[in-house]
Amino acid sequence: MSTESNLRERTQIMGIFAQILSGIGFALIIVGAVILIMDLIKEFSGDDGAFELMVAIESAEIMVAGVMFAALGQVLVCLRSIAVNCEKMSCKD
Repeated sequence: MSTESNLRERTQIMGIFAQILSGIGFALIIVGAVILIMDLIKEFSGDDGAFELMVAIESAEIMVAGVMFAALGQVLVCLRSIAVNCEKMSCKD
C-alpha cells in the first residue's frame, strides 16, 4: 500500500500540470470564440461586401489550439490514472 501512495506522490506534478494545461486550453477556447465572433461581426458589418475567410480561419486557430491544450491536459490525467491503477493491480498479489 505504501508504494501506491508513493506513486501517487511522485506523479502529483502530472496532475497539477494537467490542470494547468486544461485551464489554459479552456481559456484559449473562450478567447478564440470571442475574437472569432468579433471578427465575424466586423466582417459582416463592413460596406465593401467582401468576406475575408483568412480572418475567420486565423481566429478559429486560437480555438483549435485551446482544444489541443485541453486534450493534452486530459491525456496527462489519463496517464497518471493508468500508472496508479497498474500499481494497485501489481500490489494486490
